Amino acid sequence: MHTQIQNQMKRRLSQPENIEYVVRLIESSEHPNTKQLAIALCQDLGFLDFQGNEQHAGCVKALRELEAAGHFVLPSRKGKKLKLKPKRLNTPVAPAEDVPDRADQVCGLELVLVDTSEKMRIWNELMIREHYLGAGPFVGRQLRYLVYSDHGLLGALGFAA
Repeated sequence: MHTQIQNQMKRRLSQPENIEYVVRLIESSEHPNTKQLAIALCQDLGFLDFQGNEQHAGCVKALRELEAAGHFVLPSRKGKKLKLKPKRLNTPVAPAEDVPDRADQVCGLELVLVDTSEKMRIWNELMIREHYLGAGPFVGRQLRYLVYSDHGLLGALGFAA
């Protein structure tokens, strides 16, 4: 459904009168970036989903595709994308002690939901130090867990959309 709505936006925006309208909005400088332009277009042209929410992301995508096709030039992106660094601990995570060789001998196994900033720092530290891809980033909805036992912290898990 989302792709269908986005294609309808692109089709409607590519009509000559709407191309002219977009060009006028860009030239007016009232919308200094593409997101603000998309917000205005969603309001003015009624780009809504089935629940009545404005479709800003789909409108931005349609605008960028129309820009690539040479219909207009969108407001330039200011600066570079900020690459956020995960928040970490100041020290390494303490290794688990006396962990048995067999999984069925591990005592007190517990999955703990990462739901505080301190647990997130522990999760990030483990991922950065132990996982070959590092700590992310995750996209969409996500869950993170720490794996504890009577022997200490054993590891971490993460799931994302």
